Amino acid sequence: MYFFYQQNASTFTIFNIPAVLCAYLGGDLKRLRASVLPGSIVPLLALLVWGAIALGLSDQAGHAIDPV
Repeated sequence: MYFFYQQNASTFTIFNIPAVLCAYLGGDLKRLRASVLPGSIVPLLALLVWGAIALGLSDQAGHAIDPV
């Protein structure tokens, strides 16, 4: 049930981001595009790298020795 409330809270707050960016950058469309594009690509690259590392480590999971 906690996940449901947490997900709804994050879903409704995402609609504030464009308005805040427009106010902060003065509605300049060129500056908005220049901030949104890198702001979207950087997390995407981080997610892809994280996924690649996780998939690479999952192949070695059968060979790992539990230190505990």
